[in-house]
Amino acid sequence: MKNAPFTLWVALASGVAWAQPGGIPPAQADPFPVGPDPALNAPPPAPNPLGPPVVGAKQWRWALLGTGGLLFDNSASAVVGGVAAEAYLQPLVDRPHVALGLLTFLEHPDTLSFSLGNAVNGAQGAVGASVYPWDNVGLSASLGLELQPSNNLQYAHGSLLMQEYFQPNLKGSLGYAGARTWQPTQYASLDGVHGSLSWLWGVALLALSIDVGFQQQKAPDPGAAIAGSLWRQGQLSVSYFLGRRWTASLFTGVSYLSYNAAGSNAGAEWVGASLECYLTDSFYVIAGVEPTFHQFSGVSFTPTANFAQTDSTLQTVWVTAAYRL
Repeated sequence: MKNAPFTLWVALASGVAWAQPGGIPPAQADPFPVGPDPALNAPPPAPNPLGPPVVGAKQWRWALLGTGGLLFDNSASAVVGGVAAEAYLQPLVDRPHVALGLLTFLEHPDTLSFSLGNAVNGAQGAVGASVYPWDNVGLSASLGLELQPSNNLQYAHGSLLMQEYFQPNLKGSLGYAGARTWQPTQYASLDGVHGSLSWLWGVALLALSIDVGFQQQKAPDPGAAIAGSLWRQGQLSVSYFLGRRWTASLFTGVSYLSYNAAGSNAGAEWVGASLECYLTDSFYVIAGVEPTFHQFSGVSFTPTANFAQTDSTLQTVWVTAAYRL
């Protein structure tokens, strides 16, 4: 029996184990348990629509835009236009499988922007910035000014928002939005809260924004009465990406301003549509139309939200050409 010594040692070892006080010690936890791993049952992370980076993909640092439009209502018309520039503080990187119009939404690089143009009765300009110091959480700020010398009117507006990407395809923002209007006979201020939500669902981008604020108006006389009003505004838009180069968009919105003390009410409803086409990877054109329906009742007042003081329909047709470099 060649295995006799081995069998004997096994028997002796077993006997010693049984002879120990307490018998065989309890079994220790198996460092490699058999069975399903709880971590494997966790929901998978949301897929990133951008996908992996592409080596040697085209990159852009700037976007230059020029816009021209025609505004006409029941009795008059005007031509407006302007130029704008946007700097990408991190390069915007092309992804061959992603629609060109979606790159800025999905990559959200830090940006600085500037615009200058003519208004109906004067000139307007704006500056803005958007930064993401915490990757998917960032801040956005803007400040604009419009001057109308013929009406002795100055109109300023601004916002400060916090933005967060809850998922790669879901973005929310919340913050302050306000405006000021100065005229020789009166002054108006508007302060409110702006919130928005954008959701990329397949090849469609849905966006909803809501503003609620309070406006005050008074004459320069320190003893003049102050009239207050509640301002509400909302807009819903849908952009559908037709392949890589085409985007069709529809939008609608409403805005209301009510002066209880003065007995004045102003409102506006609008609908619109636009079509965007990338003629090359860097050059694109957007054309759109937007009719706005104004209603007004009560005494004259100066709203900061640029409401008309007559019942009218304002038609806007515009074309924007842009180039990335």
